Amino acid sequence: MALTVERLDRVVIVAGDLERLSRFYAALGFRLDEAFPDPDQAALAEATTAVSRKMWVGEQAVELVAFDPPGREYPLPARSTDPWFQHVALIAPDIDAAMARLRATEGWIAISRGGMDRLPPAAGNVTAFKFRDSEGHPLEFLSFPAGEAPPRWSAAGPGLLGYDHSAIGVSDVARGIAFYRDELGMTSGPRTVNQGAAQAALDDVADAEVDVVAMRPATQTPHVELLGYRHAPPHFPLAAGARDAVATRLVLAARDLASPRLTRDPDGHWLQLIPR
Repeated sequence: MALTVERLDRVVIVAGDLERLSRFYAALGFRLDEAFPDPDQAALAEATTAVSRKMWVGEQAVELVAFDPPGREYPLPARSTDPWFQHVALIAPDIDAAMARLRATEGWIAISRGGMDRLPPAAGNVTAFKFRDSEGHPLEFLSFPAGEAPPRWSAAGPGLLGYDHSAIGVSDVARGIAFYRDELGMTSGPRTVNQGAAQAALDDVADAEVDVVAMRPATQTPHVELLGYRHAPPHFPLAAGARDAVATRLVLAARDLASPRLTRDPDGHWLQLIPR
């Protein structure tokens, strides 16, 4: 049955070591709640037990969850063109301050080559930097030019304001649009093609040419961003279990849903659907 997603409630990241990964996000400026036993997550992932911790950036939540028994670690080395790629795009008004905090934090891995880069107007005119947390999950800093930030992200200061979207790799952009539109009731924004030297450096992908489409719930932000690389090298998709580190999932609050459930999109990305 088709649903109508009202909001992206939070992003769930599967942690191998909950305390260590919590310290990493705290070092970036996230506010951490107390850890708590989470039987709902355990049941959804068919685990014996699960322990969760919500982390707050601005008014938005990212949830870390650790399972027993655990799943597989994040497969490294990894690429931006991998079908399981999924990052959280963090808004950093002062990206120099955000980068300074990151450099002072142990365990991260750069994705972008040569540091942060300014993308051309056709790709949003933002300054961006992609990296991985201490367990391999991809993240991104985004900073808008002065006077060009959407109202939600117009505040100044050295801290992170929240996250604008979670971007996922898709093998067929049209199929991805159809799924998120027809099955989940989300609306699609313009389809752009990001390419050129700055995009190649940002993604560490030679000759990067990537279709980008924003799929928006009723609340608009945060949203889901589809990334379709046109010249991705051949590779085999990873059959990720719900307890594996690559099983980052979007928690989507939807109308006409009686109870929570776990499902996947056509490319295997995990989605946790909850009643609004």
